[in-house]
Amino acid sequence: MKIRGDGSDAEAQRAAYRNAYIAFLVAAYGFEHAALTAVREFALVATPDMQGYPAEHVDASALIRDDIEKLTGESNSLAAPDDFPKISSIAQLAGVEYVRRGSRNGNAYIAHAVRGNLGLGPDDGAAFLNLDNGQTKPNWERFKNWLDALELSEQDQNITIAAAMETFRAIGRWHQIVAKDIAS
Repeated sequence: MKIRGDGSDAEAQRAAYRNAYIAFLVAAYGFEHAALTAVREFALVATPDMQGYPAEHVDASALIRDDIEKLTGESNSLAAPDDFPKISSIAQLAGVEYVRRGSRNGNAYIAHAVRGNLGLGPDDGAAFLNLDNGQTKPNWERFKNWLDALELSEQDQNITIAAAMETFRAIGRWHQIVAKDIAS
């Protein structure tokens, strides 16, 4: 959606877009927080190097929390799904992270729209959308290289796919909760 500055309802469009963006951030917070928690819990019990896993050095959920606070002026308590899949193997890690990291590939496009429609950049409410600092493609390539280098048996490949599918289902359930909360 592109807000037209020449329309008489541009401010109403901007307000609706801002509210939709905040709802997006609330949903993204829950997903990122739940996924990062699962990854961190697995890392505590996994092999020391997790087979070359390309760990991230930015807490995406913290960026989202800060973005929401900048946009709303409030430090609300944010929720996360409590039914997110647990990770107990590298194969499951691969499935969960495929979904989480892959979902970010659209951030550059969303960041462009948010900048154009709301005038927000990394310093004033769109840090999450810019967490890769223009390195989305190289970061995705690094993750894909790790994924491709894993020597997964056919059974482990099936586990990876099942973990990705369950992650998608968990996200869907979470988005339904967030949408219901916003509607009420």
